[in-house]
Amino acid sequence: MRPIGVAILAILIILFGLLVALVGILALVGTFFVAVVAPEFTSIALVAALIFLILGSITIVSGIGLWQLRMWAWVLAFIVLILHIIGQLLAFGITFNIVLIIDVILLIYLLLVRNHFY
Repeated sequence: MRPIGVAILAILIILFGLLVALVGILALVGTFFVAVVAPEFTSIALVAALIFLILGSITIVSGIGLWQLRMWAWVLAFIVLILHIIGQLLAFGITFNIVLIIDVILLIYLLLVRNHFY
């Protein structure tokens, strides 16, 4: 039986992955506008969009695995959250950032429910 907290965590991770993938899709669309306005930045915009798409996809897969109580998904979610926290810190530094706070809360909860995964 899946604990309610783990189910909520899985759903939140899936939603987070969908949001990141959506940002990647929007960035990919924006890349076409960048190509017209500033062609020298097209490759940078394309790489950024692809990174968001890949991270979003990995996060969604991790969330699905968390729903199924798989240990590989726990490890994958841990890695993705750590990378996202590092990215937030590099982008904004240690400032008030609601996304950073949510990431830290998800990471702490992920650590607390580790024993439910096999």
